[in-house]
Amino acid sequence: MISACKNILDFLRRDLPLTFKNNLLLAITYTCLIPAIRGISNLDNIHSADVFGQSLVLIGIFILIPITKQELEVEVKEIVYTKAWSYRKSVSIRLICGFLLISVTVTVFASIMQLQNCNFPFLQYVSTTILYAVFLGLLGLFLAQAGGNVMIG
Repeated sequence: MISACKNILDFLRRDLPLTFKNNLLLAITYTCLIPAIRGISNLDNIHSADVFGQSLVLIGIFILIPITKQELEVEVKEIVYTKAWSYRKSVSIRLICGFLLISVTVTVFASIMQLQNCNFPFLQYVSTTILYAVFLGLLGLFLAQAGGNVMIG
């Protein structure tokens, strides 16, 4: 059990920066641009829902679609499939980390909106936005895998 956790931690230490560095920077930059584009001060329920549903859910696309980008090349895919560490295991860990990154980003953004005097049901809007963001990201990931190119997703 301890060796399995150590293997996962070693994998995360090496793989997380490679997989999520650019994606997370893009998602955070986009999230920081949302207040400049839409405005997030003194919003009511309806306008807050618009910000969450039309703008913030797109971070799922930025974070989840590129998680298998490295393995889409044929040469890399052949090497990955011959390793003892299974490809399914690494993608599953990346998906869990992507879900956590989306959850943290949405929760922090919602907290900032509440600090800006926005009125909305916090838990309901945050959980719904996280689910929509994950759905869009997984849909894009599926399309990227089916098409063999991240740009398709």
